[in-house]
Amino acid sequence: MCPFCDGNAVAMGILGDRVYYRCRDCGLEFSRLEGEEAVEED
Repeated sequence: MCPFCDGNAVAMGILGDRVYYRCRDCGLEFSRLEGEEAVEED
């Protein structure tokens, strides 16, 4: 899930210990540590 627009994020690949994603809705590219969970906000 995209941290900016909550759109559908697609994994682009792994580099080191980070997984890189691109949002299909807004185009934002972001990364997370491998195994890190997305933070859900209410």
